[in-house]
Amino acid sequence: MKYMVGLNATFGLASAFLNSYVNTEVVESKYVGILTGWLALVGAAMSLVLSKVANKSMAMILGCLCFFAIGSFFAMQPEPSAIGIVPILLVYTVHGIGRAPFESTLRATFADYFAQEKEGAFTNVIIQNGLCNAVGYILSFQSSCTHSSRYCVAYRDGSLHSMLEYELLLCFMAVFAVFGTLRAAALYRAEKEAAAVTLEELGMDLLENGHLQES
Repeated sequence: MKYMVGLNATFGLASAFLNSYVNTEVVESKYVGILTGWLALVGAAMSLVLSKVANKSMAMILGCLCFFAIGSFFAMQPEPSAIGIVPILLVYTVHGIGRAPFESTLRATFADYFAQEKEGAFTNVIIQNGLCNAVGYILSFQSSCTHSSRYCVAYRDGSLHSMLEYELLLCFMAVFAVFGTLRAAALYRAEKEAAAVTLEELGMDLLENGHLQES
């Protein structure tokens, strides 16, 4: 379970970043509904595509890379007013692609990895995602700074804020989630192989016992 925390944390932070910062300070309010609808459409389409992908780990890594790209983009372009419509559309598109694995593939993976305790596993998904989402909103509200600079920029209400720490945290969690996903997948494969060997040995023992009884 501990290796899967990064996935839920990345999704929670990325969702809060989009809602608390991009939707309020980067995008004009009249376009938020359209872009949110576009994000949902991209996510739905990608969910259909990813349902055909056998390697669930690669699908989740794709999601992590998408959120890493979003964090990196805003870290390199911290001035909201300087971001044009095309980059904004790309941000929502990439977010939609990244959201798809977390809405579908992640839950299917948890069901595979924790087949004996699915209820507890899904509860952890909700708790981890919710907590990191809340942390993201808190970071957004506590991002104030005092001196105007490249990363300390003015919001629409005139207050100064720096989202750099948040963006770097998002990038870090995305990288952490990639390594966690690979580690969890390796452990799952090892458990399956060990279980297969145990079943094979049990079968051999039963056959040998059967031959002895016949003789």
